[in-house]
Amino acid sequence: RASECNYRTAIAAGYPDGLNSVFLIINSILVAALLYGSSRTTSGHVVGGYFAPKEIEYKNRELQHINEQLLGANEKLRWLSTHDALTGIYNRQALDVLEQQYDGESNLGVFMVDIGLFKRYNDKVGHAAGDECLVKVAGSIQAAATDYGGNALRYGGEEFVVLIPGLDENRMAKAVDDLRKCVVKLH
Repeated sequence: RASECNYRTAIAAGYPDGLNSVFLIINSILVAALLYGSSRTTSGHVVGGYFAPKEIEYKNRELQHINEQLLGANEKLRWLSTHDALTGIYNRQALDVLEQQYDGESNLGVFMVDIGLFKRYNDKVGHAAGDECLVKVAGSIQAAATDYGGNALRYGGEEFVVLIPGLDENRMAKAVDDLRKCVVKLH
């Protein structure tokens, strides 16, 4: 019964499957075992019986804390699965999510941005400076995309994709020019 209750709680919280539900079920099974079938002797061995109410309250708080840590870790994993760890903007895997977001958009501007001669720059000044360059360019591109109600993502290496909805030809040309200017300003 306890595991069924926590599974329903997991579904209500938006986790019908995945690690959160599994951990909640495992934790509820542990609670059920602790509540209904065991207690500890002074030597720490488990024997039949029940925990005292204070021990149950302590175990519940402990399990709640573990669940909160798991939820935080899962949220971080979810973020990392769709964001580039270096630049913080969306990554290539997020393209499917963004395509769904813009599904049905009649005028969707899709721009590919490539940092020219980046490999040579990276080799000359070092990878730390190259990473710093990528972070600055990504931030600048994302800011320009956001101004137009769009998003930027790191497609790979020094390549970025910008998606901007609702652009007619004139606004598309202006968006491209603004993207170019924002990157040139970094130099």
